[in-house]
Formats: sequence, C-alpha cells, structure tokens
Amino acid sequence: MRRTVPFSEAQANLSELVDEVIATRQPLEITRGGAPVAVLLSTADYAALAETLNILSDAELVRDISQGQETQGEDVTTDSLLSSLDSARRGCR
Repeated sequence: MRRTVPFSEAQANLSELVDEVIATRQPLEITRGGAPVAVLLSTADYAALAETLNILSDAELVRDISQGQETQGEDVTTDSLLSSLDSARRGCR
C-alpha cells in the first residue's frame, strides 16, 4: 500500500522522504486537507513510467509485440505485454 503523508510533513521532511522513495522505490502520496494532491517518486521510476507510456502510445509497436507473443503461442494480456515492454526496455540500456 502506498504511504501517504500530509503536505506539512512532506515540506518539513522532504530530504528524508526523497531518500525513502529512492531506497524503497515506492511512491509517496502527499495530501493537503486530506485530499491527494501530489506524488513523490524516484527519477528512475519516473523515467520507467514515462518510457512505458511512450511505448504504449505507439500503436504499431504494441501491435508488433502482441503479434510476436501470439506467434510464440502466448496469451496476450496487459500484464504479459507490460512485462515484454519492460524486458525490451532493460535490453536497450
């Protein structure tokens, strides 16, 4: 479960919270007046999220990955597609 902290706590302890997010690789939800207003996440997680969104926005690439999985006799699910995208992303580094 995602940890949640009030804005005032995040403001007072930002350095420690940044260290926590980097160490745990878990996003931190920040609230104001009890309502979620922001999320703190590591740059590595942000980059991975942005890259995944970029790949998923490329319909041709998603189709190619799906067709490749079907050719190999795999069921194409959202989880299997995201796993393939993650593997491909790690292989490109």
